[in-house]
Amino acid sequence: MAYYKSEKRITSAPDDASFDTVFNPGDETPVSGIYWCRFCRYEVVSVQGSPLPPQDHPHTHNGQYGGLPVKWQLAVRARHEQRPTPEY
Repeated sequence: MAYYKSEKRITSAPDDASFDTVFNPGDETPVSGIYWCRFCRYEVVSVQGSPLPPQDHPHTHNGQYGGLPVKWQLAVRARHEQRPTPEY
């Protein structure tokens, strides 16, 4: 799972459905953020509109995990809106 230094810099979004969808390798990234493989928990950063990493990118299961395919799910969503700078 992704690490963070300060809880002041991250916000929980339990009702955000974008975290619930599971994607295939090569699918278009719906929102920018950190995606993780549902089976081995490998993480990648992907930008909205770009394809998620393909099945044969350097992260492959190569017979591990019972031959399960790579499946991506959003772990941390990036916000692209300006807001006041918080004081730390």
